Amino acid sequence: MSKPSTKILDHIVHLTPPGTVEKTAQQFRDLGFIVVPGGTHTGGLAENCLVVFQDGVYLELFSFTHPLSHYPPSSPEREKQDGSGVEYLPDMKGGRERPDGKVLEWVILGPGPELKRGTVLFFCGDVTLRHWRVPFDPPSNTWHPSTTSGIAHVRVLVDEKDIVTLLNQLTSIINSQPITATETETAWVLNTLSTLSSTSGYKSLQLIVSTLKQDDKHKVLKERGPGVYEVGL
Repeated sequence: MSKPSTKILDHIVHLTPPGTVEKTAQQFRDLGFIVVPGGTHTGGLAENCLVVFQDGVYLELFSFTHPLSHYPPSSPEREKQDGSGVEYLPDMKGGRERPDGKVLEWVILGPGPELKRGTVLFFCGDVTLRHWRVPFDPPSNTWHPSTTSGIAHVRVLVDEKDIVTLLNQLTSIINSQPITATETETAWVLNTLSTLSSTSGYKSLQLIVSTLKQDDKHKVLKERGPGVYEVGL
């Protein structure tokens, strides 16, 4: 049996302050996106809304329902046995209840606490059907007034001193070599569920890791730390 691919982009999490997911959803609507209510996660600790694209990827507008101090610390991590230094937490069950009452279940494999948050991928395995979690039906959910149909690239910003470690980690996780590499930028090709179909017409997207080059990036890195800097549509 073949192993699941680790280079398929399922979704991107847009974290908002506790209790602000509806405010963020309205901001996205004002920008020309259809926003679908997602529901409340198991235990009532988080809630979300979704911006679903025709290429199979979605943005998850995610908000905790309590301040961060309310949540317990991470469980013990385990090391990924490939010499890359990437550590992943044990599989963790998750789920949410949609506004229509349908209960979704999945399993999350997330990076350990030693890794810089937002710089490496986490993995989501559906227990219930994916189309319950990603509502492509009705098709109007993916036809945005802004005409956006999918993700072109995801850019991660990282400090120069950490770049070599992160590049090795991502190459190991994605199980693929970069398609381009310069002194300040490295890129990999990622697939979506739509690009895996030869008849879909959608192009593969890129995961780009950049180091500091401009003053505005210095400011972002200082204020927010390493992580996703931009998402190209």
